[in-house]
Amino acid sequence: MYNIANEVATGKIAAAFGNAEEEESRFSHNSKTDFMNNMRSIQNVYLGTYGTASNGNGIGEIIADKDAGLHTRFITELTAAINAIDAVNGTFTQAIVNDRVGIQNAIDKVTIVASSLQNDIAPIIASLISK
Repeated sequence: MYNIANEVATGKIAAAFGNAEEEESRFSHNSKTDFMNNMRSIQNVYLGTYGTASNGNGIGEIIADKDAGLHTRFITELTAAINAIDAVNGTFTQAIVNDRVGIQNAIDKVTIVASSLQNDIAPIIASLISK
């Protein structure tokens, strides 16, 4: 999950922000949807959901049991990241010129998700695996 969030922040959004030719889906104008779906894949694993189905067996169940505050915070961060990507005005190609603040906000929000995964969630999972 960390690798996906980090790739979205640095390898997809930030790379295209600096060089439009690096944009993931620039010809179909589907980049924002692709970025949001990447983040939703993290959400699906964390919450144990897929589409509208939920089996409740996500990693979030473990985190909620160990640190309910972290669990709530991470869901908020993940939702904020998805919403920030969605809030970028126009297509991503247009936004590179017309909504640089929106793109930077999306990068920042996705980076927060990556940081929480690496620094807060991964150590909890690692401690359970090592037992």
